[in-house]
Amino acid sequence: MTVPILKKFKLDYTEFYITNVCNLNCTNCNRCNNYNFSGHTRWKDYVGQNQKWAELLDIDKIGILGGEPMTNPDFLLWVDGIATLWPNSEIEIISNGTQLSRWPQLYELMLKYKSRMKLEVNCHNLDSKHEISCTIRDFLDVYDLTSTIVDSQILNLWNSSYQKIRGPNWPDCETLDAFYNLPIDIQNECRDTHHFSPEIWYHEVCTLEIVDCNGVKVDLCMSDYFQNSSVIYDSERRELLLHNSDPVKAIEVCYSKKCHHIIKGKLYKCGPVGVLPDFIEQFSVSMSDTQRQLIKSYVPAEIDWPIDRLESFVNNLRDAGPIPQCSLCPEKFTATKFKATNKKIQLQRKKSK
Repeated sequence: MTVPILKKFKLDYTEFYITNVCNLNCTNCNRCNNYNFSGHTRWKDYVGQNQKWAELLDIDKIGILGGEPMTNPDFLLWVDGIATLWPNSEIEIISNGTQLSRWPQLYELMLKYKSRMKLEVNCHNLDSKHEISCTIRDFLDVYDLTSTIVDSQILNLWNSSYQKIRGPNWPDCETLDAFYNLPIDIQNECRDTHHFSPEIWYHEVCTLEIVDCNGVKVDLCMSDYFQNSSVIYDSERRELLLHNSDPVKAIEVCYSKKCHHIIKGKLYKCGPVGVLPDFIEQFSVSMSDTQRQLIKSYVPAEIDWPIDRLESFVNNLRDAGPIPQCSLCPEKFTATKFKATNKKIQLQRKKSK
């Protein structure tokens, strides 16, 4: 008897979101981890679903993140498990780097998969560049590691990059913060045509690529700008709100439109639509009945769906078009500069997870 070959669906990039927990408070975190959000996803609970997804999905690049993924007690199981199940995928572990000393065994895993695995450390507080650099130095097999990126060099690089794309009637923009004082049409042209803005530029230009003598790779990214998230915190009323946007406009400025998520064994279009159901179970959010229904009505893909239904879902993901739930995210691109701390916004929890 011939065993049928399962059809595989191609995705460019998918993230495995393995925990709501993060030790830092980063303003506008789009997965709401700047609150006391709780809940780890344990590997043993979803290894079966992950095995079946590996039979169905051919993914070029996989991200492992949270929250801070290194807070998950099963962190190493996730890294080794995903790398084993997707032997042809690039694997990127996305972390703030502050928990790296907890996981010395990670080095051996990265050495095992060094041809296709790297650690991306995002420094969300630029005042801690030296401390994070030292942590990476101690993790890798290197004798010295000093970041070549200092503030004066950043400004010189920024000005040089801006001058290369600057239109004939554009005003000066001598600092990164000054970008947000440019006319909106110029900001949009910078992002859409030139792929240039502080949050994009910092991540792509201000990155120190480190490869140690054994070939283990770490990217140290200077990233202290975030786009506004779906959850709005009204500090005066100490109240959480959601956006009420035009979905078409929201998807136009969304940087997660092609960043899909697997959360607790299910495939989601993006991070916000995947984490909001859990978030509103833990925290009180002021929202309309329509907004609440939008969150509850979203249906992620499951591994036991018929193949034709899965194919339609994946095709819609690749199309990167809007869904009704896009109205819960901002329709205007506004990035906020911040310094991450370990002090969470204190809100009354509805219940513990």
